[in-house]
Formats: sequence, structure tokens, C-alpha cells
Amino acid sequence: MSSFSNWVLAPRLQMIHQAEAAECGLACLAMVANFHGHDFDLSSLRRRFDSSLKGMHLADLMQIADELGLESRPIKVNMEDVAEANLPCILHWDMTHFVVLKRTSPQSFEVHDPAKAVRRLSLAEAGRHFTGVLLELTPRANFAPIKERRSISLRRLAGDIKGMPGLVVQLLGLALAIEVLALTLPFQVQWVIDHVILSTDRSLLILMAVGFSLILLISAALQFVRAWIISWLGAALNTEWITNLFSHLLRLPLSFFQKRHMGDVLSRFSSVHAIQNTLTGSFIEAVLDGLMGLLALVIICLYSLKLALLVVVAVALYVFARCALHRRLWHLNEEQLVYWARQQSELMESVRGIQAIKLGNK
Repeated sequence: MSSFSNWVLAPRLQMIHQAEAAECGLACLAMVANFHGHDFDLSSLRRRFDSSLKGMHLADLMQIADELGLESRPIKVNMEDVAEANLPCILHWDMTHFVVLKRTSPQSFEVHDPAKAVRRLSLAEAGRHFTGVLLELTPRANFAPIKERRSISLRRLAGDIKGMPGLVVQLLGLALAIEVLALTLPFQVQWVIDHVILSTDRSLLILMAVGFSLILLISAALQFVRAWIISWLGAALNTEWITNLFSHLLRLPLSFFQKRHMGDVLSRFSSVHAIQNTLTGSFIEAVLDGLMGLLALVIICLYSLKLALLVVVAVALYVFARCALHRRLWHLNEEQLVYWARQQSELMESVRGIQAIKLGNK
């Protein structure tokens, strides 16, 4: 395969981070298999081909690739000949690790490291890590794509919270009322300019001031009730989710903990707070902003279709930019979680082994 073909096809390769300490080979195989047409995540592949605490050897990867319908060919090459390989391919890295080579250029290698992230290395730096062994994987003639993904539903994660449907309906009703009241405020300025100033009618001005003051008080009261409901709902979700997650954690087998760093387990456990904050904070704010935007767009259409068209074009450009950057932001958030887990592991292992560190005069 030519270098230009590799460059064009390489963006289809997705980044998959290893979840266990010794499953870099399985993660690399998942990335290459998905590139060639399979549709499964790492957990699905792990259920079918579980790795040991010592990880996998090249022969193990070849055996799994054979069961997935991929033809494997191990090659011993020099750094200068790596660019001639069929990409993406798996590189043996640092004697005990595997990475996926995404693409090459005359000056650099771009690899997907399941233990870190997407990395761009110079030829000299890559040469210090690459052991000279790579594994090419290509689909066979009888290749049949496999689709296997298992996800946890939001209902299963949230558990049974009494009164939750009613609270959601109340939140939507309060949100709609608050947005309608907020949209009436711009009319105050219009009516004051168009009627009060031109007619110098002080009684009308006082009446409008009283009316809109009353609207502000009602809006503030509704916002207080909405904030109280969101706070109660967030606390209920947090308690229910942590209880369910901790119960599930205690039921997991010993091998689950043996294959993972302590920081990785804690980072996954604490991720429930981010999910809860998103559902009770960002998600509700997005719904409110959406309602506000739709109502505002209707009002703008009543005033000027040209101005409404300009708004629609601006929103379309924003949505296009968000969609274009979605995958990149997803990978950055995933990498942030991975590095935070490694940081926590380093901290806990250092504190736990502080006696040995002090006795070693380090």
C-alpha cells in the first residue's frame, strides 16, 4: 500500500485506550479490527479473548486475529522499511508493549498508544522504542464483520428513583414558564420607547413598571423552585448511582482488581459525579437554552425573516463546527481520564510505599 493511500485511509482509525494494565495487545487488535470493518468495543473483545496478568505475546495476537477473520503476518524490519508495511499495523514497542502505527512520513511516525494517546514521534525517537518487529493484519477473502457492543442504559444506571418522571415534567414546565417570562422583558423596552416616551404618559409608565416588576418577582420565584428541584434530583441521583456502583464494584471478581491500577478504579468510580453533573446541570441547561432559542427564533421571524435567516445560518455554522470537533473533543476527554487515573495511581502508590521510599533515602 502506498504512503498516499495510508495517509488517506488513516483517519478512519479510532483511538482505544487500554482499561487493564496488561491489555495493550488486545486494545491494538481492537483498533485494527475496527479499521477493517468490525464494530466492537474493547470490553466486548475482552469478554471473548481475556488476557492474563502477564499480557499477550505476538503469537496470542495472531491467534485472536485468525479467529476474527484477519490474516496476520509478523515481519522483522528496519526503521527505513516500516513505511512499506500495510497500515495500520501493530508495532512491538519497548520490548513489553504494543502500539498501532497509523501513518508515516519521511520525518515522523504517528502511533496510537493504548497506554497513553495518539503520539507523533520523530524517526530517532521512534527508533529508541521500536524493537524491529511488526504485525500486518489484512482481511481474508471470507472476512465477515462482527458487530458487538454492550452499553449500560441510563435507566439501569440511575436505578429506581421515586417520583423522578413527575420531577422531570415539573422541571420542563418551570423551564418553559421562566423562558416565556424572560422573553417578555425585551417588550418592555419596545413599549416604553414606542408608547410611553412618545405620549409622555407617566401613569402608563408606572403601570408598566409595576407589571414588569411583578413578572421579575414571579420569574425569580420560579427559578428558586427550579434550583431546589434540580438540587434534590442531583442529590437523589448521586446517592442512588454511588450505591449501585459500589455494590457492583464489590461483586466483581478478584481478577478485575488485579489487572487494574488503583487510580484507574477510583477514576472510574468518581466519573459518576461527572455524569450526574452533566444530567442535572449541563443537560438541563441545554434544554432550557434550546427552548429559549426556539421561542426567540419565532419572535424574530415575526419581526424580520431576513434577520431570522441570518440567525439560522449562524446556528448552522456553530452546529457544523461542534460536529466537526466532536470526535477530537471526545478523545481529549478520554485522554484526560486516562492521565488522571495514572496520576492518582502514582500518588497512592507513593504514599502507600512511603516507608520504603524513606528507608531508601529517596
